[in-house]
Amino acid sequence: MAVEVFIREIVILLVVAFLGGSVAKRFGYPAAIGELAVGVIIGPFALGFVEYSETLVVFAELGAIILLFYIGLDTEMAMLKRYFVPSLLAGVAGALLPLVLGYYAA
Repeated sequence: MAVEVFIREIVILLVVAFLGGSVAKRFGYPAAIGELAVGVIIGPFALGFVEYSETLVVFAELGAIILLFYIGLDTEMAMLKRYFVPSLLAGVAGALLPLVLGYYAA
């Protein structure tokens, strides 16, 4: 019984992710934005069309790894070089500022 439920949930996720990606592309956004958005919306913590399971968590983690790998392959080196310093400053400030403020607040 569990296998049928899992297959049904995977099919639901794939179909809805495809539709969300298509809608996002239609509005000029990357398809991944729409796919992630509908995944969050229909997932177990929002509308609950898909039940929480360890197998689903493993597939979600694998999907996140593949998504990050795909985005890394799609990154242009010229754009990476152009925004390296501002992103480095934002990352360092985003880590150090809360640390310093938290230290002085405590």
